[in-house]
Amino acid sequence: MTTRRLTYLHVGRLALFGSLSVIGIFVLGTGNVTVTYAFVGLLAVVYTPVSMIWMRRSPESDLPLWAMLTLDTLLLGAILHLAGGVNGPLAIVMLVLPLAGGMTLGQKGGVGAALACVLVLA
Repeated sequence: MTTRRLTYLHVGRLALFGSLSVIGIFVLGTGNVTVTYAFVGLLAVVYTPVSMIWMRRSPESDLPLWAMLTLDTLLLGAILHLAGGVNGPLAIVMLVLPLAGGMTLGQKGGVGAALACVLVLA
């Protein structure tokens, strides 16, 4: 994966999780919900430089991308759970993960992300 493509992936991740976290904090702003949304946003921000360093040290390995895809699935699952689950207004956002997985990790990544999304939403 090229550096430019990886940068776009991280910017997209941060934009998605940042906007969902801010919307969750201000729209659903009640005690535990606010803490959970803030924690999700913080994890997304903290993992980004960690994954960039990890990917630069081992550019031939797909493990950092798989770890990022797994973390993103869990974080997005937490957001969707608080926003109403599968019937909530944000459920369509879960389609982004299989698309990103397919773009970054090929067919295995897309199928793996789709299965992970189904498991998280079940």
